[in-house]
Amino acid sequence: MTNIDHTQVMAEADKRKATAGNKKYLMVKDRVEIFRRHYGLNLGIDTTVLHIDENVVRVQAKIIDANNKVIGSGLAEEVRSSSHITKTSAVEVCESSAIGR
Repeated sequence: MTNIDHTQVMAEADKRKATAGNKKYLMVKDRVEIFRRHYGLNLGIDTTVLHIDENVVRVQAKIIDANNKVIGSGLAEEVRSSSHITKTSAVEVCESSAIGR
C-alpha cells in the first residue's frame, strides 16, 4: 500500500461535512466514497452479524488490510421496533451504522 496521508483523508471528510448543509455528519455512502478514493482496494471493509433475533441486530464492521490485519472496527445495534425502517430492514441499517463508525 502506498503511503497515505491520513490527515488529507480526514480533511476531505471535514470539508464535505462543512458543505453538507445543516447535517452534523457525513452519510455512510459519503464516508465510503472518501475511503475508496483514498485507499482504493488496499483496505477492505468486512462485516459480521454478531447477533440477530426478532428484537435486536448487532453488527461489527472491520477495516482490514491485505494481510487481514484489523486497522479499525465499529459496532452497531438496532432494535427492530425502534422505527418503521428497522422493522423491515434492521440488518441493512445496522450494517451501514457499523461501517459508518
